[in-house]
Amino acid sequence: MEAALLAKIHSIKESTGLSINTKTSQILEMLQHSGHLYTQVIKAPLMLVHPVNRCGMLINSFDSHEKGWRALSVGFDVAQLEGNSICTELSHTLKAEAFKANEALVTQAEGRLAPCSGKERFCSLGSSHMSQFVKACLAGAKTDHEDMAQLNSGYLSVDILGTKFKDHAFQKVCNDGWTWKVISAAAADEIGAWFPTMVQAAANSSNFVAKVANEIEVAMSLAYHYDQCKSMEVAIETTKWSMPLPYIKAVGHYTANFAGGEGFPLIRYMSDVSKAFNSSLLMGAEFMDSLAFTQMKDSTCTYPLLRTAFWISNMLSTKQQDGIAKQLVKSDFEKMKSPANKDLVKSAESLMKMCLELLQNLGWMHQKRGISIFARMQIRTARFLCKKSGKGRESHVFKSLHEIQEAFTKEIDNAKAHGESFQGQAPGSEASSSGAAGSTDLKDTSSPASIAMHQYPWLKANGKYLKKDCSDIHVFMHMDDTDGVFTVTDVWGKGETVRVPHKDLKFMKATSKEIPIMLDSSIIHRMQIAANLTDEIEKANAFLKLHTSFQELLDM
Repeated sequence: MEAALLAKIHSIKESTGLSINTKTSQILEMLQHSGHLYTQVIKAPLMLVHPVNRCGMLINSFDSHEKGWRALSVGFDVAQLEGNSICTELSHTLKAEAFKANEALVTQAEGRLAPCSGKERFCSLGSSHMSQFVKACLAGAKTDHEDMAQLNSGYLSVDILGTKFKDHAFQKVCNDGWTWKVISAAAADEIGAWFPTMVQAAANSSNFVAKVANEIEVAMSLAYHYDQCKSMEVAIETTKWSMPLPYIKAVGHYTANFAGGEGFPLIRYMSDVSKAFNSSLLMGAEFMDSLAFTQMKDSTCTYPLLRTAFWISNMLSTKQQDGIAKQLVKSDFEKMKSPANKDLVKSAESLMKMCLELLQNLGWMHQKRGISIFARMQIRTARFLCKKSGKGRESHVFKSLHEIQEAFTKEIDNAKAHGESFQGQAPGSEASSSGAAGSTDLKDTSSPASIAMHQYPWLKANGKYLKKDCSDIHVFMHMDDTDGVFTVTDVWGKGETVRVPHKDLKFMKATSKEIPIMLDSSIIHRMQIAANLTDEIEKANAFLKLHTSFQELLDM
């Protein structure tokens, strides 16, 4: 691609006054004029899902079938489908990554998606769920969709679906394909990794069959974009393009503070659980705020696994209202900070950490079965803590943490005894292989320094603060495991390190005052400060003489 064209594209990307749809439209128009975007009728079997689709999550096979059913139920609108269908050519540089990601996706889907044939030539950015549904229908894939499963003994069929709905448009797109906008391989490779993400986000904002993104999908997007820019604020703004969740800041705060450190392994684990158990429920603003902002009043732990357990337990709730999980509520989690529950909650966190480490040592947290075992253990723990054991999918009532641990151990032993191969990868494990998926590092969220930063969020690097009973301006540098480290600079410019113990940081108050400095003599000379002072002294002496003379006249 020409350097001038690339420069214009990047200029549009950096523009702060344009929406994502406007940016995408302008860039696609430029690509079309330069010959890097064209239209072509493409059949579904030639389509892979782009590996950056939905921030590396690709698609959910259950959602794919649900979207297909809904589209058939209202009438297959080919014009609307084509309006959202955009893909890239499968470039040589992308080929290995794309096939690897899609093969992992097919394995995770357990027969609900069509296998990769090796003949695919394109990677979808828009209409991904729908194209994979059509591809699955053509391949006679399995389905767990309640309505479609009844039509053909649990398998998809183009002919049977076409006969039931008498939808010629659906049969036509299955047999002949439909029109796609195709971005050239050169453009996709040279513009940058951000471009497919932007196009996919824009396509999702006006989807053929819309689906509201849940908090896990939002958190995964935040994790993905944070890895790109290393700023949670920027990640939130970028994610809002395609996932305008009203309480996205709460999800961002959770992701930044309780996701397990670098690579956000606990978010990726919850995404795997969501796919494995076909969950798309929302947590809702109140419950999410509780998970993100409740302080546990413990200087030794922020309880990341406890928060994860409550999230997963509600994610798999059997009780919901308008798509929002209601098995657990805000007050259930807030009770965990009660002094009366302190020892029990601490024991639960320790037990979950021990179980997680055991599964990691076995190498099972890469596979669906291992993730399912840990998820069940966490759900049992969360519901036991809030006295709701037995009120979900599992009717057994657990009466102690010890009983939960025994059930966990029994499941591990049963898996070993049956010689389970654990070859099926957990959904998304390839996309989340940033070193964290199999070796969850909770150090970042359980160290004293991290806990102190969570307790005193107003302390910002290079921020200025005043200490109680001290007029010196303290500049915050960083937090270590015992103290907050500040720098105090005197008027001569000499800096001194000041350490403030964690327990005393509550007395540090932000200030907008400037640090006083001694002016250079040349500046003083230019400002004629000395001359001005002399003038003021002479004026004061003159006023004093006048006052004295006036007083003498009054005394006469």
